[in-house]
Amino acid sequence: MEEQRPSELDDRLIGDSSSQDIILKVLKWKQDSEPAHLAWVQEMEEDFRFYDGDQWREDDKRKLDAEGRPALTFNRIKPQIDLAAGIQEEQKLDIKVIGRTKEDTPVSDAMSQLIKYVCDSNDFDMRQGDFFFDGVVCGRGWISVEQDFEDDWINGKTLIRTVDPKEIRIPKNRERDLSDCDWIIRVKRFSREKIKELWPDAKDSLEMSFSFADAALKAETGAQDGWRDYGRASSAVSVSAEEQDKDKTEEVIEAQWRERKLKSFVVDTLTGDIKPVTDEIAAAQAVGMVPGLRIVKKSVPEIHMARICRNVLLEHHVSPYIDQSFSLVPFFAHRGRKQDYGIVRNLKDPQREANKRRSQALHIINTSANAGWIVDDQELADQLEERSSTPGFVAISKPGSRYERVMPPPMPVAVLRMEEESINDMKAISGINADLLGMREATQSGIAIDLRMRQG
Repeated sequence: MEEQRPSELDDRLIGDSSSQDIILKVLKWKQDSEPAHLAWVQEMEEDFRFYDGDQWREDDKRKLDAEGRPALTFNRIKPQIDLAAGIQEEQKLDIKVIGRTKEDTPVSDAMSQLIKYVCDSNDFDMRQGDFFFDGVVCGRGWISVEQDFEDDWINGKTLIRTVDPKEIRIPKNRERDLSDCDWIIRVKRFSREKIKELWPDAKDSLEMSFSFADAALKAETGAQDGWRDYGRASSAVSVSAEEQDKDKTEEVIEAQWRERKLKSFVVDTLTGDIKPVTDEIAAAQAVGMVPGLRIVKKSVPEIHMARICRNVLLEHHVSPYIDQSFSLVPFFAHRGRKQDYGIVRNLKDPQREANKRRSQALHIINTSANAGWIVDDQELADQLEERSSTPGFVAISKPGSRYERVMPPPMPVAVLRMEEESINDMKAISGINADLLGMREATQSGIAIDLRMRQG
């Protein structure tokens, strides 16, 4: 049975056969990851809403509004996350390279200074905090490391940027460093004009692809809506294609994947040094002249990078990084069997319960403040019903009439007890408390503080 092509792909592929293979492969990865990714994004967006204080479901709020009941929010999640972020801020470490021997010290010191320069020029402390914050809230934080040639088009500049977690898609894997991950894609939207500006070499192919897409959309909607305008004078203003492209956006898919390639290496059996072969003839001559040298062929991984828009391959190259790692670096708070999740995920139910309990307690207080009256005079009953809740109200009763206030029941003790337990529940579930900050009392030793911080 022939393999089904991804639904996003147009009928016409632009480019040679190798470009078409890359486009088909990347679009298939995107399509296969769609169900799991959309489910995770839905949870992620709710996690951030809970942090921001938007914690009521719309149907619950509508129900309470219809009943005239309050929908209170006492955000206990935000202080927990802010505390975790504060702990990371207080205890963050500087990156330093240490050589294995004394001879490596000059090189390691130079590398440490280089890393510090790159981190300082990218305000890495701030970005590291944002990276950590995303992870503890929704389970995933991402940082991109890439070379920018906008200003220095010869040497380039290393850019470190945080990435919106919902832009990244990965296959199901277990390793936190993505060492068992075959591919990773990032989906980001740009205006058509911006895409043509960033990739001018592909401008003609992009315009062709956009025109195909517009024609297909017009054919699809025209059959449904065309009859409505039949017989009407056109009021549309002629707009150029360039003006239309400014308002239209398209997905640009950045893909990175591993491929294995057979490469040759020169191995010095005496020193153990290994160097890749760049010139086969020169390497063969060196092996024949220098004892202890031999050529070894080995299959090694390569990281390929590509960007596509619709059915156009914008660029494709092999990663310039020597370690052949993905340029997108993840932080996973918790790796679940079904989904990655952060601290907020397990706090949402206790937070909902606390909000509903507080709202119910306020409703009980509001309704019990004027529980009612027992009277035997209809005229007095009408006065009490209409104005008894007004401050300073004075009722006039007839001689011999009887009236008595209905005493409201006391607030249930269970509600108060659950409120006390709820505060401890949030700390117990999150595992975050003030001890992690190393706060000390006057009588505590430094050893005791360190022990409390380690125990959490």
